[in-house]
Amino acid sequence: MSRDRRYPGMDLTYSQAHRDELGWQYQRGNGIGHRTKMIDRDWTEFCHWCNAPLALIEEVRIISDRQFADKQTRVTRLTAERAALPAFLVGWRNERPPVVQEKIDQLNAEVRSLELAYPIVGFRARHLWPRLTGPVDLKPAEWWNWIYLLHRDHHYVCPRAQRFEFPVRHDLMCDAFACHPLNLNGAVPLFGPLIQLAQQRGPPALTGGPPPTTPRTR
Repeated sequence: MSRDRRYPGMDLTYSQAHRDELGWQYQRGNGIGHRTKMIDRDWTEFCHWCNAPLALIEEVRIISDRQFADKQTRVTRLTAERAALPAFLVGWRNERPPVVQEKIDQLNAEVRSLELAYPIVGFRARHLWPRLTGPVDLKPAEWWNWIYLLHRDHHYVCPRAQRFEFPVRHDLMCDAFACHPLNLNGAVPLFGPLIQLAQQRGPPALTGGPPPTTPRTR
């Protein structure tokens, strides 16, 4: 971890924006916050000398046995499996007096209120793998659009998503990927069949783009 932590707690501005902005932009109501999910990675142990990742760790503070038992770990387990890394769930206890915890909760609520008063006004992003690219400045809507496209790209090949989500429009998705600023800087696609097709086709013509293809059926 960093030698010094600049902030005593975690800034949740991005997490809250991810929950709110996608639902607002795509007019799916609050439910989209449950269908375009993300989790933060608690800890990744790595080698000081070569930076090789060693293990993925989820942590939880144990107040009662329920906190440990209810901690969701499926995504961490799947990530570890794909990366061929060990993964752990670790719970920790301390003897924090109730009056101290009440003060911490009060201060956390004040911090969250201050964070909400200053929303995100811009992003800077770059591809890290499979190719390292230069940074691209993005408007908030452009970044959230990219996140949504990543989810829809997966929906194209996910049997469960095909049962519950709207069908993916193959032609529109390819055009959207090809025209996005994160692809226009020469990046190699991250993953997924639609991103790969978009990279091969390039941006659509100004007169209307390539002819549409038949969307994949469920």
